[in-house]
This record gives sequence, structure tokens and C-alpha cells, in this order.
Amino acid sequence: MDTARLVRWMGDAGTHIGDISPDAHPQWTLRRLRLLYPERLQDAGRAPLSHDAWLLAERGRSRIAACSAPASFPSGYADHGHHDLGSFIWMHDGCLVLADAGRSTYASGDTARFQCGTSAHNTLTINGLDPLSESLLNAGQWLPKPYAAASVEMQVDGDVLMLSHDGFSRMPGVGRHRRSVRFVADGLQVEEDIEGDAEVQLEMYWHFPPGFVPSGGGRVTGAGMHIDVAPAIGSPSSDLAWGDYPYATAYGEQVSATMLTVRGRVRLPCSLSTVFKVTPCAA
Repeated sequence: MDTARLVRWMGDAGTHIGDISPDAHPQWTLRRLRLLYPERLQDAGRAPLSHDAWLLAERGRSRIAACSAPASFPSGYADHGHHDLGSFIWMHDGCLVLADAGRSTYASGDTARFQCGTSAHNTLTINGLDPLSESLLNAGQWLPKPYAAASVEMQVDGDVLMLSHDGFSRMPGVGRHRRSVRFVADGLQVEEDIEGDAEVQLEMYWHFPPGFVPSGGGRVTGAGMHIDVAPAIGSPSSDLAWGDYPYATAYGEQVSATMLTVRGRVRLPCSLSTVFKVTPCAA
């Protein structure tokens, strides 16, 4: 049933969240499931999935999806190894808008390190550090557990996706981070609340699928729509930088796609808000 709901949720977007199987791209998997189990995929229900699987929310023309996380960290065994805590993907009118880079290779190298890293996901770093301390994993065992330990809460409340964790508290003066992803008219609003008592450097990363290109300021255009990305009232003075990232199209294959990095210094505690607004266009 979890697979059926996820298939219904994602539709024909054929995208991925995290790893790509060496054996089958998501589009191939969807075709096979629809061929073998058509009756199981027809009515998957509209309720959000359990905390142990996927977190899904929708309103009107938009849908968001996120991979769930263990309630405590580190877990008893190594997970898929992506620094994706708080990341999500967003579809509008069935078109992918915010994407996951996926993973195009399991061989070591710069591409694999990037695609597994925080900067390949729609999340943030503080002082250049990831939300969770996965870099301290050695041969499948966590060594400095008091340093790496964190608690994580993720849930869907109505049509709001919410995350709360204390993974950043391994840094002096930094407390709990709370993220909520809310549907607003013609877009999304992502709110961040970070506790603490320190001045820190924040970097937020937003990834668009292939075919979207920057079109001035905080605007990116593709799939017949403009997406305007803007910090709302209360956000710090921010530096917006457009760049490219390797988007995995299949195992062993990748193409260049557009990402936006938003940088700024803030004093904790702070509340930040990023608004994504969709406008139809002829592109």
C-alpha cells in the first residue's frame, strides 16, 4: 500500500528521492508496477503515509513529498548515507519544480560525494555543517556518539510538512531547528526557526529539474512557468547565487541542472521564511 500511494502521489513525474537503483530508473519501475499490479495502484487512498515511510502533503495543484527519518540519530545501522534531513520535492500541476539530485554512481568520486551531500538536497547548512553528523561514521559504527546524537521529529499536520531536530546543537550556541513547508496561493512558503545564542552563517540550497534556467534575480523559468524565490519579511540580507549541479537521469548517467544557493549571516535565535511563487508563462 505504501508503494501504491507513492506511485499515485508522484504520478508520471518519474523522479527519485535519494538513490537511483543500479537496475532500474523510477520510470521503468513505474511501468513495471502498472503492468503487473494495475488493480493495486488504482485506489491508494489520500491519507499521508506513516512516519516509517514517506511524508506527503497536497493542496490544490501542488504536492510535496519527503523521505522520513529515524526518531533518534545515529541509527543502529548505516542508512542510505544522504545528507537530506529536511529536504523535500515539490510538484505543481504534475510537473516537478523542486528536485532531488539522485545518485548516478556508487563509485567514489566528486560526483557521488556531491550527490550524497547536503548541498545536493533542498535543505540548509549552518557554518558549513550538515544537520546530522554522518561524516563521523566509521566502518558502520558510531564512535563519538555524544557529539553525533540527535533527536528528529517529522510529520504531516493537515497540509503542512513539519520537521524538528537538534542535530545542529553539536555547534556551540546553536539549538533546535524547526522547518515547516506550507502551501500558499500559487506556491509554497518554507519557514525556518532556529534556536540558540550565536551569530552563524546559513546556506540554503534549492534544486530545479533539467529544463529550468535562471531568468533574472530570484526567478527561474521552465515547464511553462516562472518560479520566483524570495525571502519574506524577517529574513536576513541574503546573497543569491545560481549554479549548476549533476542531476542523475539514470544509473551511470547525469545532466546539468540549475540550483540556487542563498547565503546570509544571522543572529540566533531567528525566524526565516522563503516564498516560492508560480506564474504561468509561455516558456
